[in-house]
Amino acid sequence: TKPLTYSQCISKINSEPKASRVKYLCLHVTAQALDTTHIDLIHYFLQKKDGGWSRSGYHISVQADGTCMKNLPDDTKSNGVGSAYKTTPVSNSNSLNISWIGGHKGLDMTSEQALSYKKIILAYVKKYPDIQIVGHNQIGDKSCPWFWTPQYLKNIGVKDKNIHHKSYIRNEKVPAPYNQGKYLTNAGLAANPSKLKKNTISFAINNTPNTVPDPTQTA
Repeated sequence: TKPLTYSQCISKINSEPKASRVKYLCLHVTAQALDTTHIDLIHYFLQKKDGGWSRSGYHISVQADGTCMKNLPDDTKSNGVGSAYKTTPVSNSNSLNISWIGGHKGLDMTSEQALSYKKIILAYVKKYPDIQIVGHNQIGDKSCPWFWTPQYLKNIGVKDKNIHHKSYIRNEKVPAPYNQGKYLTNAGLAANPSKLKKNTISFAINNTPNTVPDPTQTA
């Protein structure tokens, strides 16, 4: 399947019926090189991860050029949050998982990625008005998705009722490291595509480059 522009991906999202299982949307980064492709990511999940999984870890992946891949329908669970988070209400069974590709050592998200990521999140809020959105680093002690999700969501205009503010990885009296410092700074950057570098990596299928709108014109 050829990667989709964010508009095509949103059309795909909206063409699928609502899934009653969906309560949460969890935001991720793959923690791979920025030039990793959708195909590379699927190969990793199906052939390499823990000996090979039966499905993708994410419902949607967003490549550095801003193209998106709808890997699983909403009514099919992905392996995004696993079974390690039994102390949280978020699970594979009740969540959608989307990820931007890259972030091996920090926030290297491109402007094209940031735009597509934002558009997809807002599309899911529209489709599921009561959905709760959470960052992986709120339910697991890891940097993923390299920003503090509650602040990021506020920055892109998501209503407070859709923002899951609680963190489950620390005693509530001791702030997690992911809601301060660079994670707050990154939340501002990821929410504003025009502040990020444009993609310079050439991704092509059958020698035809994939293109997405200039984020400085459509953000």
